[in-house]
Amino acid sequence: MARTLDGHPIASLLAPLGVGTVSLLSLAALDVLRPVAAVLLAGIGLAYAAFGTAVQSRMLQLAPGSTDLASAGVSTAFNVGIAVGSLLGGALLPDPGPRLLALVGGLLTLAALALLAVDAGRRATSPAPRPSAAVRAAHGTRAGYELSRSPGWLDDLVIHRTTSLTR
Repeated sequence: MARTLDGHPIASLLAPLGVGTVSLLSLAALDVLRPVAAVLLAGIGLAYAAFGTAVQSRMLQLAPGSTDLASAGVSTAFNVGIAVGSLLGGALLPDPGPRLLALVGGLLTLAALALLAVDAGRRATSPAPRPSAAVRAAHGTRAGYELSRSPGWLDDLVIHRTTSLTR
């Protein structure tokens, strides 16, 4: 698992989002039998667990110098997402029923999948960013900071230290 997460970080995010999207949209579109619904629900659960692992791994790659703060941010984002999803689900469930709930969830994950795919494609074709003079001045020229060269939208916000911590 670690070899896949380290070697293919974007694919490790895209794959579970894809499985979750297909499972949710299939659950919404099909008038399924209970065994098929159980398999689709298992796909949603598997995708959620795999996505959480991939996000944590990506966080470790992007913020190696401040993993405690980045981990807290990821955890907070997941908890806010759960709360907002529960609120939205509670609003949608009583009147239209569970099929609309699966459809809305599928459309939201489809939007996330599309955004991640577009961003990954954009990052693959653009050159690595360089730190601005202001960033270099703020951190000192001796420290040797540079922006991350890993693909992803969060990379613009993350600064990696390139010098040894033992100096």
